[in-house]
Amino acid sequence: MTSARQEGTAKRWCFTINNPTEEDRFWENGEQLSEISYLIVQYEVGENGTPHYQGFLICKRRQRMTALKRLFSDRAHWEKTKGTDKQASDYCRKDDTHPPGTLRYEYGKLATGEKRMEREALEEAAIEELEELKETFKRPRDILVQALMKPGFMAAYNALTADCLGPHRENLKIITMVSPPGCGKSYCINKLFPRAARCIMGNNGIWWQNPTEKVAVIEEFAGQIQLQRMLHFLDPYPLALEVKGGMRPAMFEILFITSNSTPEEWYMSDQAAQKRRDALMALYDRLGYRPQWATQALTRTCGTYLQPAFVGAITRQEVLRAREWFYRQVLEALDMPEPISDEEMDDQEEEAASILAQLSP
Repeated sequence: MTSARQEGTAKRWCFTINNPTEEDRFWENGEQLSEISYLIVQYEVGENGTPHYQGFLICKRRQRMTALKRLFSDRAHWEKTKGTDKQASDYCRKDDTHPPGTLRYEYGKLATGEKRMEREALEEAAIEELEELKETFKRPRDILVQALMKPGFMAAYNALTADCLGPHRENLKIITMVSPPGCGKSYCINKLFPRAARCIMGNNGIWWQNPTEKVAVIEEFAGQIQLQRMLHFLDPYPLALEVKGGMRPAMFEILFITSNSTPEEWYMSDQAAQKRRDALMALYDRLGYRPQWATQALTRTCGTYLQPAFVGAITRQEVLRAREWFYRQVLEALDMPEPISDEEMDDQEEEAASILAQLSP
């Protein structure tokens, strides 16, 4: 469990006590039972042969895990309950893992009104999700759908996450792909990372789609982002990204930059103050790009610069060769195995997530 889930308060808890003894039956103590409005517990034997008590309870007041350990059992493994009360209760009365004649105990009654029960469960879930947000950022897709549907939840979510910065990304990788249009830069990225975050560059500034994805893309770049801001994007330090109506923490660990021109051409039209050689060299260093005129060596290792060599006219054959070259080079830079075939890549997002997990320390 995360620290956020351990420290949050809730009324609804599931618990497991392995290798139980009679001393673990806290529900037989009247003083302890007075803190509970509903409880169900049964003796089970799992597939691995470990005997245990599986239980679900609803406290009369919201409690932290530390209080549960003090009030009821410090041997139990406690988890906040997901789903409805009925689902949790039914889970604790399974017959397939319950040896006949062993303990099954129920105290109190669940709310009979389904709508009322759902309202209470929804309120509890929304509060738990917001408490977790105080400790660690969560993307909307990682939050219970029921909580997202609750009126006012998104307003609270936006308020809590408005000033969140992303984590320090020690293993940030930057891959720059430069070639004429149509050579497979976007094709490669979309094939491997179809849900990647996208930087939208318009007349009203920049903003990001899917900003909290693990892979991000800046496409058709030609210096549209102010140089100092671009350096922020290329650093591994905690960062927030612009979105419509606010900011979101930067979570990307891989950043792709595609362009039709070399980095030396990106900021040629900028004012002299922004063309300082040290700032430009800082940019090139992050990209893994070394201009011919540069005398100093690259010091960073996060960048991979990819630019195919075209000899003579850019024919269709050369374009197809460049597309295959980009694809192979990206696989090598990220140490990714080549997909066996397009037919066996039905779940591309899951595969990309697996590769990102391998890159993490």
